[in-house]
Amino acid sequence: MNKQSQSMKYQLRNRMEVLRGRIIYLPHGEQLLVNVFLNGSSFTQIGFLANVSGATVARRLIKILRRLSSTNYMLAMHRRDDFDKTQMEILRRYFVKGQSMVTIAKKTKCSRTYISKTVRSLEEKIADGK
Repeated sequence: MNKQSQSMKYQLRNRMEVLRGRIIYLPHGEQLLVNVFLNGSSFTQIGFLANVSGATVARRLIKILRRLSSTNYMLAMHRRDDFDKTQMEILRRYFVKGQSMVTIAKKTKCSRTYISKTVRSLEEKIADGK
């Protein structure tokens, strides 16, 4: 393993350790992937178990880390009085699980317009600092 790959692995692991408390919001498959990685397995080892390349595992972990690092859902959690239960579910699916608006619409039986307005509403509240 070259130095750059090793460095990326340690940086990724350190950032995920910081976000360990947010892992519970992920789908179970992604929780498993992150926990196996945090327990010391390499990208290659995880890839072998999942029947994908180590590079694919690294890309998936980086995407998961970006979603966990997003402050949007955490801000929504702090302001949950501004959102009803359905809206919080929409925000969780969009910002944490990374689902598309179309997928969320199917799962929550809400219109895509409603979902778009809910996401936009949170982003506006964040931008306004309210």
